[in-house]
Formats: sequence, C-alpha cells, structure tokens
Amino acid sequence: MSTPPVVVSHCIIWANSPGVLYPGWAYNCLSDPLFAAEGRWDQAENWIDGDYHLKSQSGRWDPLANTWVQDEVTSPCIDAGDPAVPVGQEPFPNGGIVNVGTYAGTSQASKSYLRTAPCQTIVAGDINGDCQVDAKDLQLLALHWLSDWTPKVYLRWLGHAAFKVWTDQVVIYIDPYRITDSPHDATYVLCTHTHSDHFSAGDIARVAGPATQLIGPPDVIGSYGKGMAMAVGQTIELGPVKIKAVPAYNTNKPNHPKANNWLGFVIEIAGKRLYHAGDTDVIEEMKTLGPIDVAMLPIGGTYTMNAAEAAIATTYIQPRLAIPMHWGTIVGTAADAQTFAQKAACQVLVMSAGQTTEL
Repeated sequence: MSTPPVVVSHCIIWANSPGVLYPGWAYNCLSDPLFAAEGRWDQAENWIDGDYHLKSQSGRWDPLANTWVQDEVTSPCIDAGDPAVPVGQEPFPNGGIVNVGTYAGTSQASKSYLRTAPCQTIVAGDINGDCQVDAKDLQLLALHWLSDWTPKVYLRWLGHAAFKVWTDQVVIYIDPYRITDSPHDATYVLCTHTHSDHFSAGDIARVAGPATQLIGPPDVIGSYGKGMAMAVGQTIELGPVKIKAVPAYNTNKPNHPKANNWLGFVIEIAGKRLYHAGDTDVIEEMKTLGPIDVAMLPIGGTYTMNAAEAAIATTYIQPRLAIPMHWGTIVGTAADAQTFAQKAACQVLVMSAGQTTEL
C-alpha cells in the first residue's frame, strides 16, 4: 500500500534536531540505523511490528531466537566511543553515560573511566573525576541528594469519562471519547464497557499507534477484535504499570447489570494509585480498593451515581483527591460537579475539558 513518509523526531537513536538533547551538541545519527527488522504494512494493510534492536558485530539480543546473535555490520547509531581513542581507554569525563545513537562515533561519545590520565583507577568518593576526594565532591553529592527524582505523573480530563494519564515512560487513555486531535501516542487504551461513550473504535484509532494495546472486559475485546481481556478481580503488570480490574455496576438501574462484568480500573503508576470507576453506582466493593490517590467518579446521574451519591462513594474510597466525570455531555451539569465538590469527603478538583494536572 502507499503510505506517507514517516517523520521521526526527538528519538535518541535517529534523527534528532541539533541541541534537542543537550544545548550545543549538534552531532546526529541521520543515516539508516540498521534495525534488525523494520516494521511494515502487509498486503492486508495490517501493521507488522519490527525488531528495533540495532545490528551489531559485537552482538545483540534476538527475541525470536531467544539468544544473542552477531551481525555482519554494525549500526552507525551504536555508541562505540570516541573513534580517536581505543575502547576502554577514553579519558574522563562522561564515564557511565551511554549516548545511544546521537553522538555515536564522535568526540562527544561515551567515555570510559579507567586506565588513563588523569586517574589510573576509580577513587571511591571522587565524583568529579579529579583524583581527589574533597569539598567539590561533597558539593556535587549534596546537589544531587536534594534533587527530586520521583517520576512525574500527569492526568488530563478529555471530557465525559475520558482521561489521559502519562509519565515519561507510558501513556494511558481511559474511555477515549470525542477526541479532537490524533496524537497516536497511546501505550495502552483502557475501556470500561461497550457503551459507545466509553468504547469508540474511531476514538481509539485517533490515539493508538502500531503497538498500542487495548485492555477491557471480554465483550469490548471481542467487539474490537484484539486486545487483552480482563475479568473482575484480575491484576496485570505491564512494565511500569499495574492494572487491576474492579467491579462497576448499577444497583437500582438497568443500564449496567452486574452480570455483564463491566469494569472500573485501579491503575498503579510511578507510585500513584488511580481509580477510574467506570459507569457505576455506589457499591460495597469500593470499600476494598485500598489506598487511592485519585478517584475519577461519575456524578451525572440517570445512568450512574448522581453528585450526592458520588459524595457518599468518597466516604467508602477515602481518596486523597476526587475528580468528577460523566458530566457536561450526555447527562450532568457543571452545577452537579460543584454539588459533588461541596459534599465530598475529600479534596475535589473540578476540571475543564482539556485541563491537565500533575499528580
């Protein structure tokens, strides 16, 4: 099939703009990176993902063969150090920094810390590499000791029950609906149930990339045709993310029967525990969720809890912060959101569609 050319940007192994990763560093790896196997579209217009390990004469891991292999060529994007100095004998600084791709094979490449001037060996406590342990090293230690290295978690309300949650490692969309742009940046898309305002193939297509995985109850995955089905009570770990499927159902309405096994999600990401309730009433299972940092709760009524009922739910969940959802579109108003904020047993953030907060 005919496809437009792929534009790659802000990638650490291929085609960075000068100065993107560090001011003044202009070197780049613009040639073919020699992936082990490039991704491609097949004749049925399905994306076949590639193996993006870089070819290397020194060896690389082959996930299909489950072993190390050696190639006849080496990727120009592999950082083999300064070509003017034998490997393992490059002088300090930059010891321990691996500049994958961007500065490979240049004078700004990674450098070793051993066997050459000014230091013949690593001196314990010598942080700045001047072969002395002194106040300068203590100053560097204190500076980094006080730095906050905690990963940042961001949450954006996209309107209705749709949210985007992300760190620098992973991007999660929950119930994407009426998405106005096409970021194609999702690592995972979570859908709570099959109603069209929570499971929309068109909206999933706007946020999904070739490797995006859909997660939801069995009827969502069956309708979509692929993805990971979760049952109530099931927990999965996906790299830096842990996801637990929890119940979501009506107790006095016919719209979301308990027998359908539709879901809410508890998401653990970068030390935070987030609860997206899905379409639900106040249910006893909310008392067993454990510590919750942020609870996203429907407050619109008619099909879910109303504002007063959602406030009762906060006494069950006891979150650090609650965010009202499922209002401003099909049912529920800004006044409902404010009523919830007044009655809830925790701090409440009433968000505008498109607003982002750091958790």
